[in-house]
Amino acid sequence: MKSKYYPKIPKNELFKRGYIASRSGHTRGSTVDQTIVDLDTGEELDMGEPFDFFGIISHHDYGQITTEQRSNRAFLKSVMTKTDLYTILKSGGITL
Repeated sequence: MKSKYYPKIPKNELFKRGYIASRSGHTRGSTVDQTIVDLDTGEELDMGEPFDFFGIISHHDYGQITTEQRSNRAFLKSVMTKTDLYTILKSGGITL
């Protein structure tokens, strides 16, 4: 699991760096992660990192992603804004 979700971050630093909240809606079942799936292909849109990845590349304003990945993130953010969905900056989320 570490190699997939947080390969470059020591597990004991996930809380300290803010990737996992000490009080999380996830553990209470009141928070969900989301992405967008292409209905024609059934594939998730490429956001530049694996789903639920803990790392700097998951930050919405990370600069070293492709134009398509940036566009997909902007599209997700616009859908979330229009529908009043909110997420956390880290854990693949977007700050609104």
